[in-house]
Amino acid sequence: MQKVLTGAACALWACGAFADEGLPLILDGLQVPRGSSSLELRLNHVAVGGVGEDVLGQFDREDPARAGHTDFLLGNLGYRYGLNARTEVSLNLSGTSAEQRAANSSRYITKTNAKLDTLNAGLSYSLSPENETPAVFGHIDLTLFENRASAGQDWHTLPGSLGIGLTLYRTYDPVVLSFSSGYRHTPRQRSQAGSTDTGDVLYISPSLTFAVNNSVSLSGNADVSIVQRNQLNGRGAGIRRTVIRSGFGIGISPSAQFNLYFNYLFALSGSDETSLGLNVRYKMAPRQAGGGEAQPLETAEEQGDEQRRGAPRARSPARTATLSPEPGAR
Repeated sequence: MQKVLTGAACALWACGAFADEGLPLILDGLQVPRGSSSLELRLNHVAVGGVGEDVLGQFDREDPARAGHTDFLLGNLGYRYGLNARTEVSLNLSGTSAEQRAANSSRYITKTNAKLDTLNAGLSYSLSPENETPAVFGHIDLTLFENRASAGQDWHTLPGSLGIGLTLYRTYDPVVLSFSSGYRHTPRQRSQAGSTDTGDVLYISPSLTFAVNNSVSLSGNADVSIVQRNQLNGRGAGIRRTVIRSGFGIGISPSAQFNLYFNYLFALSGSDETSLGLNVRYKMAPRQAGGGEAQPLETAEEQGDEQRRGAPRARSPARTATLSPEPGAR
């Protein structure tokens, strides 16, 4: 992983020759400015599996010809609103489409399903602005509704799933260093067949973002996820895993309101997977009573912070650094 991050850092440094110098730096993707809102669509294609794997559990473990592969399409539709200069609330609806394929020397099996997964509510709060020390953001999200059906609908209210985390960032114009860490708890689920408990996840994720100009930014990122072993009827099932991923991304901001972020991640250990993602964000400023778009609500002290966070206002010459989404959202 060190070689990958070093290579990404060198590539971003080399782009410095093409960067617009002397322009202010705007950070995009942290928090929505006070009085404004945004709509976000995240799509991730995740490919898992390979030779020797049987994702459907249909073949003999000793069969050397067995192979399996699963393609997941993960979707997330989110709404974010800035309550004030330091607080943001959000709602996120997620869904999954999966196609599983397995084969050996004589059989080929395929299985597909698609369903809505969860509706989550989130809260993000700026604990400390960037000054002599890095900026710190805290965030928490709670699952309001969870669909536990393998296909179709079986909704449960407030199932107990909860995520908490911290994000730190530091700017060294035109480079932004950020570090995220979080914990995701999944409670035990009971059914007529017994109880299952999917292992909790602890993750850390460093990233480096380079603002090339007012429309393009490049990033290199990695994350380490420690996945606890599952529980089946109160007994351990499987093993605890440490999954290390690394990758890169590109952010494109064609306007002050519209933003795209593409990212590619691949597993270095603990899993056989790759992920290709797209994050689309549209930012909306509050409307004036007589029509037209108003400036975000802010005090004189807040104006500097709002400008750095990318308020949806008239386009001005500035470099834009689009930060990568949280690991759990990729």
